[in-house]
Amino acid sequence: MYAHLALGVGRCFGFTGGEAYYYPFGASKPCDIWHRWNMSLSNWLRDYAFLPIGGARGNRYRATFLTFFYCGLLHGLQLRNIAWGVWTGLTLGLGMFVLEWWQGGRTRRNRQRPGQKLTARQRMKLYIGRLITYEWCVLTILFIADPNYAGLRVLWRLLKLMVGIGW
Repeated sequence: MYAHLALGVGRCFGFTGGEAYYYPFGASKPCDIWHRWNMSLSNWLRDYAFLPIGGARGNRYRATFLTFFYCGLLHGLQLRNIAWGVWTGLTLGLGMFVLEWWQGGRTRRNRQRPGQKLTARQRMKLYIGRLITYEWCVLTILFIADPNYAGLRVLWRLLKLMVGIGW
């Protein structure tokens, strides 16, 4: 909301700016969040970190990991930021691998046009994808939000609750 407010106030004074965010929590895949979240930083990371490492023509998984590790270092030289970069790079690389395997090697899918009606199956896949992406994003933010343990205490508690030994 802050970005929309800043753009609106800027227009009142005659300044026009580009969109900084495009509804990142409406993304249906974790990889899609980074196309929507802080678009200027995402484009900068793509142009000056991902592509020079060889992400477009080489090993995309390695380039994704190294780009987010670098992004974590850019956020600050602390354990929680490095843990965030490693976690994000690993999970995004793994997610890209699983999606390619699931789709049989196809990396691009046909996008829905605005106003196009979705079938019930497409809507269900969209909602499940958004839910999984949102949960992944919450776990990812946990690393930066916990300054002392980089989210490891909360993840350990969550794991104990999921296994059933935390009651």
